[in-house]
Amino acid sequence: MLLVDDESHIISAYKRSLRTLRPQWDVRTASSGHDAIKQLEKHGFEAIVTDIAMKGMDGLDLLTTVQSLFPRMLRLVVSGIIDGGTLIEVRKIAHAHFIKPVPTAKLIEAIEALMQREAGTGGGGGGGSIQER
Repeated sequence: MLLVDDESHIISAYKRSLRTLRPQWDVRTASSGHDAIKQLEKHGFEAIVTDIAMKGMDGLDLLTTVQSLFPRMLRLVVSGIIDGGTLIEVRKIAHAHFIKPVPTAKLIEAIEALMQREAGTGGGGGGGSIQER
């Protein structure tokens, strides 16, 4: 799993929690959309969890690129307050979205549910099947 956020303290907290609760998961981090693309090209990930508001390439641009290059990868958003127009776009491209802060256990539950669903259906889509407001 790749965690992407330009706020290092947020990435560190999620990474630490995920490694404790799901030590079998390979959790890596990126501090920008461009860094995320580089890592995605080098490593195979089942899921990406990204913020929307980031400097440079924002989360929507990142997820659009991910959907194009890696259509079977699960795409999740964990972000602060999202305006209506952005929320519509997030729902089109992300499998799930959450408003910060989201408890790590809830994020794990969503990822595992999506992995099971995608394994059963062959994956590929998007469309915000799990949402947190």
